[in-house]
This record gives sequence, structure tokens and C-alpha cells, in this order.
Amino acid sequence: MLNEKIVVLSVLLMLVFSSCTKKEPAAPSAPANTATPGNTFTMTDTPTATHTGTPEDTHTATSTETGTATATNTGTPTETPTITPTMTPTLVVIVESGQTRRWADNTRACSCEEYIRPSNPAYAYSGATGDGVYSIEIGGDIFDTYCDMTYDNGGWTLVLLNSSHATPPQPYWDQVVNLQNITGDLFDGLTAFDMFLGVKFWNQLGTVLRVEAGAGPASLSHRSTYTFSLNVPDHFAISLSNENILIHTEGTASPGLYTYHNGRRLTTRDMDNDAYGSGNCSHAANNTAWWYGSCWSGSFWGSGGAGGSQNKPYWTGSGSGGEYFDWGAMWVR
Repeated sequence: MLNEKIVVLSVLLMLVFSSCTKKEPAAPSAPANTATPGNTFTMTDTPTATHTGTPEDTHTATSTETGTATATNTGTPTETPTITPTMTPTLVVIVESGQTRRWADNTRACSCEEYIRPSNPAYAYSGATGDGVYSIEIGGDIFDTYCDMTYDNGGWTLVLLNSSHATPPQPYWDQVVNLQNITGDLFDGLTAFDMFLGVKFWNQLGTVLRVEAGAGPASLSHRSTYTFSLNVPDHFAISLSNENILIHTEGTASPGLYTYHNGRRLTTRDMDNDAYGSGNCSHAANNTAWWYGSCWSGSFWGSGGAGGSQNKPYWTGSGSGGEYFDWGAMWVR
């Protein structure tokens, strides 16, 4: 009887200790992930399972799984954007060199209009701006002239001026075509010089001619504008149309340049292209150059100081009966 109790107790003790030391088998390792190319996983697991039953049934299992996984994402990478600051380009502005204005890179515009409204976006009407003397370059020829940057949005290039200077320009044909002809001081204001810009430049400066006369540039009696051109093969014959009278405070509204000289050829002291059959009209007007007919009615040089007319800009007529002023100018834009 005692032996039976001992056997039963031994069996119960074995069952109790077996349940406390039992371990669950290790879960199987997941197969290598090949669903997404480029993804590699590393897993290291060394579980050990030991089952101990009765003395006759002893089972030892050892499971070792070793893998190597490296996660590499080959999809669209998330990149930190590179921010490039927006740089405002440095524009070329106008500078004053001596008494003349030009671009800061030592180049020149081809007209006053090109200075104030440059076609090249790298240039800007800024810096030494305003009315005054600017350096112009056309086809490799460089000359200084006065720019009106104020009236009617500016951009007007002075091509002819009679400020009643003592001696007006008296150019020969080659000079009146190709050169800037000035008497007096260009840099001393619009009442200190007379000027006749070479006519080969006029067409390239614009298509609108502004004509004005009066006691001075700030005291005008007349101002009008025209669509204009010079016929180069026909001795620079002047063509005016689309008259627009802007100021008319006295005398005749339209100038003789439009009513009498329109369509006339240019004449100089050595090139007689006028309609006068008895000589050269330039000789009778102190060798001044103009679009003479037979001879003139409203020349901006008057008689050039010769004969019975004044060395003043005539709006219309000639001699003592003509309408003349102390100051007269022509501008192109």
C-alpha cells in the first residue's frame, strides 16, 4: 500500500514540473520578402525548444534561423528641395561723363527715345536722367545732342536749333549730311547754341517731327507735329503730313516749313537743289542750309544775317514782313 502511494506521488510531481518547464516551439521565420524589389530584411533568431517528458521520452529541439535584411527604398526618394534665391539682375543705367550722358557700360543709345524707353531689358532709364546732352551712336557714328525727356513722355532728339546765335551753321553738303554742325556752346543750355544735325541720322531717330518757335523754350508761340521722312536719294527732300497744331498764340497756325517747303530738296552752299533759277538760295541766306524753294518762306535760319531778313527762325514769310522769333527748334521722336 505504501509503495502504491509513493508511485502515485512520483507521477504527480513529474507532471507538475513538466508543465512549468515546457516552452512553446519557436514561430517559423517569415520567408524573405521579395514582394518589393530592392527590399532586403535581416532577422536573427535562435530559439531553443526543449521538451522533457517521461524519462523514456526526452526530446530536444534546437531551431536556429539566421537571415540578413537591409531595407533599401528604391522608389521615389524624398528630396530636400534646393532653394535658389531669386536674384534681381543689375540693370545698366545712365551715367554722366563730363557733361554728356551715356550708358554705364560705356555704350550709347541710338536716340533719346531709346534712352528713355530702351528696347533691351538689360538697360533702364535710371541714374543721371532728365533733359540735357546725351551721347548718341548710330551705325558707328557718335555725336552729342540735346534730349527733351520731359514733354509728352520725353524721348525727343534735337535735330535743328536757332537760338539767334551770332553765327548760324554754314555747312557744306558733306557736313550737313554726315556731321553734327554746332556754333556756340552745346552744354550751356538751349539758348546758347545753334545746331543742324547731319540729315543722314534723321530717319533713324523716329518718324515724328516736332516744330516750335517763340521767345524761348519756355515761352512758345507755336508748336506743331508731323509725320515726316527725308527722301535720301532725292537729296533728302522733306515730306510732312498729318499736321497736329498744339500751340498757336499768334500769327499763322501752320509754319512755312509745312505750307511752302514741304517736298523741297535740301540745298547747301555747294549743292544747289532749289527751285530758284537765278542762283543758289543758300548764297543769299549767308550760306545756311535749308529746303529752299525759290527761295524761302519760313526758313528757321532766316537770312542767316544777310540781306534784309533777320538771323532768326521764321515761322512764315521772309524779310521784315515775316513772322519770326528769337528761338526755334525741331525735334524728332
